[in-house]
Amino acid sequence: MESLAQSSLLLLAGFVLFPALIGVLIWRRRESRSMWIGTGIWAISVAALAVTTVALSNPALKTDQLVQLVNLRHVLFGVAVFSVAWVLQAISGNWTRVLTAILAAMLIIRGVLWFTTNLIWEHAVTPAGLPVYGPARTLFVMGTNLVVLVLILFVLSKPWDSEVARKATAWALIPAAILSLMITFIPGASSEYLMVVILSIPVLVVQAVLLSGLALQYRQVKVRGQRDARLAEFGRQALTPGETVPAQAAVDLVMETLEPIYCEYAEVFVGTRRPIATAGLRPTSVDVMTMTIPVESAGKNVGEISVFGNLAQEDSVFLQGVAVVLSAALSRATMESELRDQALHDPLTGLPNWALLQDRLRRLIA
Repeated sequence: MESLAQSSLLLLAGFVLFPALIGVLIWRRRESRSMWIGTGIWAISVAALAVTTVALSNPALKTDQLVQLVNLRHVLFGVAVFSVAWVLQAISGNWTRVLTAILAAMLIIRGVLWFTTNLIWEHAVTPAGLPVYGPARTLFVMGTNLVVLVLILFVLSKPWDSEVARKATAWALIPAAILSLMITFIPGASSEYLMVVILSIPVLVVQAVLLSGLALQYRQVKVRGQRDARLAEFGRQALTPGETVPAQAAVDLVMETLEPIYCEYAEVFVGTRRPIATAGLRPTSVDVMTMTIPVESAGKNVGEISVFGNLAQEDSVFLQGVAVVLSAALSRATMESELRDQALHDPLTGLPNWALLQDRLRRLIA
């Protein structure tokens, strides 16, 4: 039974370490330094704590070796507890300096008393390899647990940067509370195993943040690909020679893709603005978000696309693409008009030429 618990603990160490380090590699580029450094320290300390706890059950160890491992486990435990509190604050975006400072002070005082006095540990082990704790250990354990609990409740009471992580943390408190109660009634090495399990539970929060972030990136890439395909098809149709400027098609494309409340394309000429193509119902409230993208042709501002509705920052990239296609379509239509004029009129006098006369005669005869 004990070998099964040891194997499970080592497996748990890998289960914590792998996703946490993956998260560190991803968060290092897009998250705060406190978040990915705290996550890395927490994962390494919990994994080392699991390995140390399993190593303490080796009956072949001498007393001085057991004492060294117990000291190492105590240090790793303090680092893991503090890093858990740090990571939860970094993920949520809610920081409480007072409670963090109190927790750090309690862990430091506990560490000093651990190595210099017999109040927390009597620097001895039982024949079974278990440490002989001092009279003040229970007081410090209860105090540390109380500060951590208050810190977590404070963090949960505030709005989070990620609602997925907030829900994962709330659900993770359920097994953590159950295991904390079990430690009270389970003596010996089993309680040490359960303590490692409790410190490993935040991996659920880390995975929730990691997976939600990856899912968001996947959705963004998928949406961006779909938009690029629609924009490419619209550009192919708009730049076909002989076609009219697809102002209404551009407005309809924006409505189908971004699903705003209202969209219009308006010509701008000498300070006047005239809507050419519209779609949707124009809102009357001034609180509706508006995004306007200018449309240029031959270096001049000839129009603009206005969109009303719930828009994201990345939607402006798609609107700019539509505006670029419209600009190219306007330039193409202007060039075609100039070429037709040059073909049918004398370039010097501007009078109708022989080609225009033949064209009109052909139409009359037809």
